[in-house]
Amino acid sequence: MAKNGDKIKMTSDQDPLCCCEYINIDGERSHLLALCCDCEAIDDTVDRWLKGVAVPESSYSKIWSTVMDRLRIPWFGGARQCPWEVLIPAATVPLLMLFASLSMATMMCSLAIIPLILLISRVVLRHQPKSLFYYIWTCSSFFTLFCIFELYVVPMLLISFYEHLLFAALLAAALLSWYRVRSRRGFCQPSSVVDAAETFCELCEAARPARAFHCVQCERCVLLRDHHCAWLDCCVGGANQRPFVVGLASVALAMAQAAWLTVACVCPGPLTPWLVLTCRPDSTAGAAALFGALYALVCAVLCSAVLAHQCLLISLGQTGCERRRHLTPPGPPAGLLVNWYRFLTGRDEPAPEPEQ
Repeated sequence: MAKNGDKIKMTSDQDPLCCCEYINIDGERSHLLALCCDCEAIDDTVDRWLKGVAVPESSYSKIWSTVMDRLRIPWFGGARQCPWEVLIPAATVPLLMLFASLSMATMMCSLAIIPLILLISRVVLRHQPKSLFYYIWTCSSFFTLFCIFELYVVPMLLISFYEHLLFAALLAAALLSWYRVRSRRGFCQPSSVVDAAETFCELCEAARPARAFHCVQCERCVLLRDHHCAWLDCCVGGANQRPFVVGLASVALAMAQAAWLTVACVCPGPLTPWLVLTCRPDSTAGAAALFGALYALVCAVLCSAVLAHQCLLISLGQTGCERRRHLTPPGPPAGLLVNWYRFLTGRDEPAPEPEQ
């Protein structure tokens, strides 16, 4: 291996890539050690800034493409790209947990940083409909909170077997619902034959029945579409609304129980709404557990709010798309009990069709 300027090149391009090498966007062999080296776009941009010359938009696009191309992790057969929308959410929650364990002040800062990051990501991703940022954030949060509870709280031996069993059951119900929501999308199948009660969607080339709407993120029409859940990276519609509601209830109960048990273990004394504000954990593990409890409590409140909105839509017999567009479902209006009966028995649920 020899250096040529700031770029590291191999003596033979025919050699197999090692775990830290990759082929960059210019088709050249590069190395992870050259992360901050040889970027003409950055050099030209900084030079223009110093000279007071306007920087063309293409320079910023080139810098962004170069940064995204060099954001990689070592892997067998060559370094693999790791997009920022995957790397940031995967690392943020665990790092904030470690930062929160330093003191009470850092814990409050960590809780304040989370909505700030989500707000910035929303602004950055507003023109990028297809993104895994929020789905990876969900996975990272779930894994981090589970590790905090099992590794820090349970070993305190203050939780009974039945409390732990109830938490495990709620968690299993949430995971099963999560799987069913993502595996049953309810897409309209591509077809050139359109019935009288259907319209044709030119975007996905499918016959669109009544009460079906096109999803920009999924690029498909969804039967009885309610909304696109970015946190699960899938559409919620007639085919998966029931497991979605069950999952919301399971997650809300599991997070609330985990937060309650964690506060009871970490903060001695009678449980009051102000106990968290006056609690001072005597260890790093206790501070991390308290951060997890507060984060889980916020998740429980948000899931409960979404669950309440879903219950309202079910009671009205509407989907989220119909509600937002002020559309009235076809047919005579049904009452509260009839709407819930249809939801619980799956009378409005579309027949499963093979995915393509």
